This record gives sequence, structure tokens and C-alpha cells, in this order.
Amino acid sequence: MRTFLGLIALIVLSITSAHATPTDSKTSLFAGAEFGYLNLSPKSPEVSKDGVEGAIKLIFSHSRDRFVIDLGGGYVYSHLSAKGIQVITRGFEAELSPRYRFGIFGNHSWQVGPVIQFLTGGDVSYDESAFVEQNSLLRAGGKLQYEFGDEWIWRAGLSGITDLNISSRRLLGALFEVQVGLTPRAKPVTESPVSSGKVYITPDFAQVKDRSIRIYLGEALLSFPTGSNKLSGKAKEALRSLAPVLTKNEASWKKIRIEGHSDIRNLKNQNQALSEARALSVKKELVSLKLPTQRITSKGLGSSQPIDSDQTEEAYLLNRRVEIWIDDVEPSKIPLIMAELKQLN
Repeated sequence: MRTFLGLIALIVLSITSAHATPTDSKTSLFAGAEFGYLNLSPKSPEVSKDGVEGAIKLIFSHSRDRFVIDLGGGYVYSHLSAKGIQVITRGFEAELSPRYRFGIFGNHSWQVGPVIQFLTGGDVSYDESAFVEQNSLLRAGGKLQYEFGDEWIWRAGLSGITDLNISSRRLLGALFEVQVGLTPRAKPVTESPVSSGKVYITPDFAQVKDRSIRIYLGEALLSFPTGSNKLSGKAKEALRSLAPVLTKNEASWKKIRIEGHSDIRNLKNQNQALSEARALSVKKELVSLKLPTQRITSKGLGSSQPIDSDQTEEAYLLNRRVEIWIDDVEPSKIPLIMAELKQLN
């Protein structure tokens, strides 16, 4: 048991001491309910019992980059029975759960890690005898959670637990948990305020770069919802206008690459995943408009190639974009294609 607790302490220490920038961390407050199945297997002639457990909790959660740690507590009630014998347990619970985040997409992620629960406030021996009493119980196990949402955050999770200090019996449980939480919105950093007099210029809709033509689709045109890769009606209309120009001149170019870009805020892996998904959404829409899928590629570049490095809302707006590159265009056809593209702007 000491080895197990030492391992948990090491995990918590490594998470809390990990390097991260201010934009890589957030603190949230969650309220949740947990319910599930318990089994008590005695190591004596006492009969085995099955039952249910329910709990309500309040949890503080802090995340940094790919790690999250929860600390909270609540009220627990369980009911076990067998052959007319009932064991009811009530108490207060404190919980610690450090987890690793993976499968991150925007504000969605999977989380996995250990969980430790400390119960007290009553008899938590799960013993049917009135002569046996235990006032504290330590339980541990593993937890898998799925988290999604923006300002309001939802979690759904499953835990497997066992006791660490009940004498003469073993407790096993499978618990399902639902949580809802709120994260205060951080104020954006503005190192170069608007009052500095700087003029932010939006790139031209279409520009020639060697034998390629870059088409700039800014956030104002694409209008993606926060943390989403779903194309708006306005974005689909713009792509429907663009598709005939690309189709008409299909013999004049070899390939199209679609690049998604984000600003520097939020986690780097979130920005990367979101930029990839948004670029892919644009590709799928163009393919649905009869452009050749074998000649179109998409990729996300996250925040690695900003148009403007200022930390202002205006710069962020310029950097959140999708670029469509028409590559290896026949030089003699470039003026004609550019003229058609400028008519769309």
C-alpha cells in the first residue's frame, strides 16, 4: 500500500511541476453525481453481498497541457444485501484523481489515470455485525473520462475501484459518473493594443506565389463555431462559388492543398487538431462539389505560421484561417484564373 501511495504522490508531483505557459492551463469547478455496482466478497463464512452506490460531489479541476488533476469530495450512500441481510453505509468522501489527456480535439478529450477515495463520517466497514466498526476507508482504482464543451464543460466517466484497508473482506466496484463544470474565461493578452495606431491589413482573397495561387479564407468568411469544424451556411456558399472556377480550369493545375491555421491561444495540441479538422471539412466540401479527391490534400498547421505575431484580437482574427493553394498552375493560365477569382471577392 505504501508503494502504491508513493507512486500516486510521484504522479501528482510530476503533473503540478510540469512546465507550461499560462495559456496551457485552466482551473474549473465541477458538480457531479456517481452511481454504480458494488460487490463485497468476505474471506470468512460471511455471505457475499451485492448492491449499489450513489454519490454527489463537488470537484476542483486543474489542467496543464496533457495533464489534469481533480480534488474534491461529497456524500456517499451504498446499499448491499444478500439472503435478507442488508448493509447500509453512509459517509463523506474525499477524492484525488490525476489523469493523462489524449485524443484531444478542440475542447474534447479522453482522460485516463488512477483515482483514490477516502471515506469517513460513519461506519465504513461494510460489516453486517453491529460489533465491528471502522471509521475510515481507503479505496483506489482507475478512471476513464470523456470531456467536452466550451464554457460549460461536461464529463462522463467510468471507474473501477477496490478497497485497500477493509479487514477480512474485499470490496469491488464499477461506478459511472456524470459531471458539469464551469471554466472562467481568461482575458486575452494584448501586448499591442489597438490604441497603438497599427493598421491590420487583411490579405487579398487571391494571391500569386510563384506557380501557385493562394486563396485566403479568413474566420469572417468561414465562421466556424468555437471549438468546432462544422462549416457554416456562409462558408458553404463561398465554397460553392469557388468550386466552378477550380473545375473550369482543372486542366491548368496539378493539385490543391488545403491548410488550416489557428491563433496561439489554447493548447498547442488542441490548435493542431482543430486546424486539421477544419482543413479536412473544407476538403470534403470541395469534393462534394465534384472536385477530384485524388488531387486534393489537407493538413493542419496549428499556430505555427501566423500572419501577424501580435497578441491582439485583430492579429488573432487574421491568423485563424484556411488557405487553399492551387499548385503547379500553367503560367499562361494564371492571369485568367486570377481574374475569375477576383470577381468572387
